[in-house]
Amino acid sequence: AYGQGMVDAQAADPDRRLDFIHRVWNTDMDKIMNYWDDYPGSFEASFKYAKARLYSSPYLNFADGHIEAMKKYGLKSWWNLRNDDIFVHRWGDPDYVRAFIGHFQKEHTAGYYMGSDGYVWGKEFVTRHAGLSGQLEIKKHWYNFMMWGRLGYDNRLGKTFFVKKIQSHFPETDAELLYSTWSTASKVIPQVNVFHWRDWDYMWSVEGCIGERLHFHDVVQFMNNLTISRDSIINPADFAKASSSGAKILQTTPLQVADNLDSYARTTLEGAEKLWSEDADIELKHLLDDVRAMAHLGKYYAHKIRAATQLAFFAENNQKSHRETAVSLLEEAVKSWDRYRIISEKNYRPQRLARTKTLDWTEILEYVKEDVILAKNFKGL
Repeated sequence: AYGQGMVDAQAADPDRRLDFIHRVWNTDMDKIMNYWDDYPGSFEASFKYAKARLYSSPYLNFADGHIEAMKKYGLKSWWNLRNDDIFVHRWGDPDYVRAFIGHFQKEHTAGYYMGSDGYVWGKEFVTRHAGLSGQLEIKKHWYNFMMWGRLGYDNRLGKTFFVKKIQSHFPETDAELLYSTWSTASKVIPQVNVFHWRDWDYMWSVEGCIGERLHFHDVVQFMNNLTISRDSIINPADFAKASSSGAKILQTTPLQVADNLDSYARTTLEGAEKLWSEDADIELKHLLDDVRAMAHLGKYYAHKIRAATQLAFFAENNQKSHRETAVSLLEEAVKSWDRYRIISEKNYRPQRLARTKTLDWTEILEYVKEDVILAKNFKGL
């Protein structure tokens, strides 16, 4: 129907250019081209390149099969980049964006577009400060949108370019230190996502450790979770089994993931402390609070991942010391979540998300505390 209408329109106005982009979802290129092979205008495909996890890994291969299917038709595809991870806190890691765009197979790429399914990037209404409340999301997240835009045009832009942009926006601060601190804080969410992998929007909100309509992801789920690839990251349950059997482990382990998160958190907090000034612009203060929040969120997930690993070992060998260690780690996780909560609620109100429902850090704190009880009563799998 759409195609015939466009053909009719072009017949009535031969000079009019009509480009068609066909979304590829629950079908394949052969079925699509059965109807569109003789379409006279420009025809390109569209594919969810990162599923719903734009902030996971720059080196995704979900589009490989789609690319192979396009080759015999000589087509290119637009990449649908779905950000269903970060709605509240400001994110900024140019190296990640550069690597992500650099991983596109250029000969099969028509372009890309970025957005969310269920979150409207219009005005934001959760900021508590009157001077920032109600601003456009594209203004609040100016650095993020700029990275994806500018690096799409010139992927060679390096650190100096972005440091100068930060210096222009925040002339009162140490731009180079802010660049590195912001970049490090922004490694937390991708690291968590590749470890605790959930494909689609409704399944997971990393800023709230919730999914499936306010379903809290507890420590037992972190024991058995899917990772982005079993070949690259091993989950706690499989790690404990492999370790107990003496098998050689070639993947990144849960403990290495936790160590990475701790390292990002430590570096971020050190940088934010040096950058903090009571005389700073309110936007800079909010940004520094955002990166501090990400650091404490990283520490929360580090404690939780280690606790899940201890419980997995308890399930293997029934040594109570593992369970006791898990309980202690989850008590530390409660403290980290509370710090994350305090910083986030200082600047933001809770909000209802379309897919994972209410992001309310105080409400979620009660679920975080229940993880401690769950670990104390854990009998095994």
